[in-house]
Amino acid sequence: MVPSTFSRLKAARCLPVVLAALIFAGCGTHTPDQSTAYMQGTAQADSAFYLQQMQQSSDDTRINWQLLAIRALVKEGKTGQAVELFNQLPQELNDAQRREKTLLAVEIKLAQKDFAGAQNLLAKITPADLEQNQQARYWQAKIDASQGRPSIDLLRALIAQEPLLGAKEKQQNIDATWQALSSMTQEQANTLVINADENILQGWLDLQRVWFDNRNDPDMMKAGIADWQKRYPNNPGAKMLPTQLVNVKAFKPASTNKIALLLPLNGQAAVFGRTIQQGFEAAKNIGTQPVAAQVAAAPAADVAEQPQPQTVDGVASPAQASVSDLTGEQPAAQPVPVSAPATSTAAVSAPANPSAELKIYDTSSQPLSQILSQVQQDGASIVVGPLLKNNVEELLKSNTPLNVLALNQPENIENRVNICYFALSPEDEARDAARHIRDQGKQAPLVLIPRSSLGDRVANAFAQEWQKLGGGTVLQQKFGSTSELRAGVNGGSGIALTGSPITLRATTDSGMTTNNPTLQTTPTDDQFTNNGGRVDAVYIVATPGEIAFIKPMIAMRNGSQSGATLYASSRSAQGTAGPDFRLEMEGLQYSEIPMLAGGNLPLMQQALSAVNNDYSLARMYAMGVDAWSLANHFSQMRQVQGFEINVPTRSGSPRQLTTKQTGDAWEAQARRWLEGKGLRFIAANVNERGGEIDLIMREGRTTIFVESLLNGNKILCCGNGTSAANAQHFAASMINRFETERPSLPAIALNTDNVVLTAIANDRLHDEVYAKQVRALGHAGDVLLAISTRGNSRDIVKAVEAAVTRDMTIVALTGYDGGELAVGTAAVGTKAATDPRSVGTQVDDGTLEVRVNSALSKDEQIKKEARINVTAYQGKVLLVGQSPNAELSARAKQIAMGVDGANEVYNEIRQGQPIGLGEASNDTWITTKVRSQLLTSDLVKSSNVKVTTENGEVFLMGLVTEREAKAAADIASRHNQ
Repeated sequence: MVPSTFSRLKAARCLPVVLAALIFAGCGTHTPDQSTAYMQGTAQADSAFYLQQMQQSSDDTRINWQLLAIRALVKEGKTGQAVELFNQLPQELNDAQRREKTLLAVEIKLAQKDFAGAQNLLAKITPADLEQNQQARYWQAKIDASQGRPSIDLLRALIAQEPLLGAKEKQQNIDATWQALSSMTQEQANTLVINADENILQGWLDLQRVWFDNRNDPDMMKAGIADWQKRYPNNPGAKMLPTQLVNVKAFKPASTNKIALLLPLNGQAAVFGRTIQQGFEAAKNIGTQPVAAQVAAAPAADVAEQPQPQTVDGVASPAQASVSDLTGEQPAAQPVPVSAPATSTAAVSAPANPSAELKIYDTSSQPLSQILSQVQQDGASIVVGPLLKNNVEELLKSNTPLNVLALNQPENIENRVNICYFALSPEDEARDAARHIRDQGKQAPLVLIPRSSLGDRVANAFAQEWQKLGGGTVLQQKFGSTSELRAGVNGGSGIALTGSPITLRATTDSGMTTNNPTLQTTPTDDQFTNNGGRVDAVYIVATPGEIAFIKPMIAMRNGSQSGATLYASSRSAQGTAGPDFRLEMEGLQYSEIPMLAGGNLPLMQQALSAVNNDYSLARMYAMGVDAWSLANHFSQMRQVQGFEINVPTRSGSPRQLTTKQTGDAWEAQARRWLEGKGLRFIAANVNERGGEIDLIMREGRTTIFVESLLNGNKILCCGNGTSAANAQHFAASMINRFETERPSLPAIALNTDNVVLTAIANDRLHDEVYAKQVRALGHAGDVLLAISTRGNSRDIVKAVEAAVTRDMTIVALTGYDGGELAVGTAAVGTKAATDPRSVGTQVDDGTLEVRVNSALSKDEQIKKEARINVTAYQGKVLLVGQSPNAELSARAKQIAMGVDGANEVYNEIRQGQPIGLGEASNDTWITTKVRSQLLTSDLVKSSNVKVTTENGEVFLMGLVTEREAKAAADIASRHNQ
C-alpha cells in the first residue's frame, strides 16, 4: 500500500539523524574547559571555587585554575597563601600563563607593600602584549605602585587605564586623576614635560591650570570649567567631570546677612571674647585683606619682659599659656579645612558689609543647647563660635543643622559638612616656620621648646613639615621654667646650639599623636647629636619672659657670630617695652600675627590701638578679623576643593628677580608668574646676561611686556585722538581681559583723567600733559607705551623724554616713518616700532584675523580635523596650517574670502596631520628669532613685515621695496626648516 511504503522510507531516512543526535549527546556528557574563559575575564569567584576546580583538573587546565586561585587569594588579602601557591607553579608555562604569572608577581609585591619590587617587575612588562583585562590590571598596578604620589607617570597610567573600564570604574578613575592633579603644587605642575601627541594629558593639565588660577573664585571657576569643556570636548574629564568639580559647579555661596556670634562675655574668658568681637565687627565694617599666619623677617617687637601669665580656671592668654581651654594645647590635628599653604595662592579678601545683621550670644550665661535653639529661631544664616573648647565639644553632640565656623577645635576632629574649625594653632605656626626657614636655604634647624606637651606637639609639627619639604633630621632642645633659665644665666652656662633628633610621632585617625618622646631636663653636650653639621637656624617657642633669657644665653655660649639665624613664634611678642629690650632682641625674626601680616593698614592700626599694643590680645583681635573672612567664604571652604586664604607679600607684588639667578631659575620663576596671571607659557629664551628674558605668549602675536610685569612694574600708555582711544583700550584689556579670563595686569592710560589733563593745560603746559604724569607715576623698570600715528606730537615726545629721566623702558608705536618720535627714541637707545599702516588699519587687520578665525571655527569638520592659523595685513589674509585633504583646505579659503574686509586670501595650508605642541612651540621660537633679526637689520624696517611660522616654514607679509623684500627673505631663509 502506498501509505505503508511511505512510512518505511521515512523511518529509514531518519535513522542517521537519530544516531547522530545520540552520538552528539554522548559527547556532551564531558565537562568543558572553562578556565580559559575565566582567565580572560575578571576573577569574580572566590578562591575556594578556583582551588576546588584546580584539584579536579590536570595539565594546562589545572595551571589556569591555579593562576585564578592566586589572583583571588591576593584580592581577598590572603597574601601568604597566594605566595605559597605561586611558588608551586611549574616552570613550563604557555605564553598566556607566563604573562598572567608575571602580572600576579607584581600584584603580590604590591600586597606585600614592596613597591620598589613591584615597579621593577612592571618595567619588564609590555602592556601591548597583555589581554585587555590584563592591561587594566597592569595600569592599576602602576597606579598602586605610585602610592598616591602625584607624578607624570601616575597621570599617564590613569589616562591609559580609563578606556578599559566600565562606567562606575571610569568615574573612580577620573576622580583619581583629578586627585593627583589637585594634589600637586604649582611648582610641581610647572616641571611636568609632556609629549606633543599627549592630547588628553594636555587637556587635564589645562584644567589643572584653570583650577590653580580660579580656585578662590567659584564663579570664575565655573566659567573656567565650562570653557575648558568646550575646548576639550573629547577629554574623559569633560564627558564625566571629577566629583570635586561637579560640587564646584553646584556651588552656592552661604549668606552672611544674618550672623550669630557665640562668645564668652563674662568670667575669665570675657576679655578674649570681647576682643574677638571687636575684631569681627571692625572687619565687618571696614573689610579685610587675606589673612593667615606667616613667618616674616620682621624687626623685634617693641616689648619688655612681662610677668608670667597666671592660669585661672583653665583660661589664660592664648599667646603664652601652656595649658588653655582656648588655643595652645590642642592635639596635633588640622583644622578643617583652613590651612596655610606652602606656595602662594590667589589672594582672597572679604568686603565690608556694615548692613549685615550681627547678634552676639553669651556662651558664659546659659547652656549652649539653649543658645543654638535660640539662634535657629532667630533665623541666623551662619554661626561664628563658640570659642571655648568644652562648648565646641557640646556643639558636636548637639548635631545642629546650622552652618558653624567654630573658633576652636575639639580633641577629636569630626568632619561635618556644616562645620569648620578655626583655631590659633601653634602647630600650624610651626609648619609655617618650617616652610619659611626652608625657603631661606637653611639646612640644619634646631627647635627650642618648653618642656611640656605643647613643646612636644610643636616640635613634631615642625619636623614633619621639614621632612615633607625634603629636609633631614631636625634637632630639639627643651628648656624649663623662667627660674631655671635665670639660674642658667647666673651660672654662665648658656645654651649650646645642639640637640637630640626629633622622633616623629604617628598620627591617629582622630588626629591624636602617640609615642611622646621623653628627654632629660638638663641634657649635656655628650647626650646631643649635631645632625651631621652645624646648626644654622633656631626656631624658639617661648613667652617674652622666657626669650629675654634664651637669646642672651645663646649668645653667651656661642658668641654673637654663631652663624645661626634665630626665629621666634608669635608667642614671644608682647606689646610694651623700652629700647634695652629691643637692642637685646636685635636680629630675632618673629612670626607675625595673622591679620597684621596682610596689607590692611587701617585694620592694623585699629587692632593695636584697640588692645593698647598688647600682642597677646592682638592675636585674638586678629582672630576676629580672620573669622569675618572665613565666614564670608564658608561655602567655598566646604565645597571648593583647594580653596585657600593666604597672606600676600609685604610689597604686594611678586619677588624681584635678580641677575644672580641662573637661566633655569629665571625660566621657572617666569613660568610660575605667567601662569599665575592666566597666560600660557609656550617657549622661552632665558639668558643670564643682565637679567634679559624673552618670553612668548599664546595670547596675541607679539611679545608682551613680560620683564617689567615680572618685576612688579606697570605700563603707562598715552596717545592723542584715535591713538588715545587705543591707549585706553590697551589699558582696559590689561586690567580686565582680552580673549580669556585672567587676573588683572597693571596698566594706566594717561589720557583718561580729565581733571589732571585740564589742570596742566590750564597752566599753558599743553606739551607737558603726559610728561608730568610720567614723572609722577613712572619708576625705573616701568614701561611707557607711546602711540602716535605720525610720531610728531609734542606731548608724546615730551612724555618719552620724561620716561628716559625715570629710567623707564619705552615702546613707541608709530605710523609712516615714525617722525620725531622715531628720531628721539633712537637717540636714547630705544627701538620705535614704526608701521606704514595707520593705527586704524592695524586695528582693522587685528579685527579681520579674529573674524576669520571665528568663521573657520564654526565649521565643525575644520575645527576637528584641521589646524589653521590666520594672519592679516592691509586686508590680505594668509592661511597656514595643516588639513587632511585639499577639499577641506579649499573650503577654509572659501570661508575666509566670505569674511567682510578680506580683500585677498593666500592659501598656504599643507596636507597632513595637525602638528603638536612641540612643533608649535618651535614655530613660536623661530618667529621670535626672525623678528629679532629683522629688528636689528639696517636693510629692512621690521615693522613693515609680519612674520608667521608654521611647521618650520616662515611666511612674510608686508609693504616693502624689492631690496627690503630680498633682505627679509634672506633672514627668514636661515631659519626655514
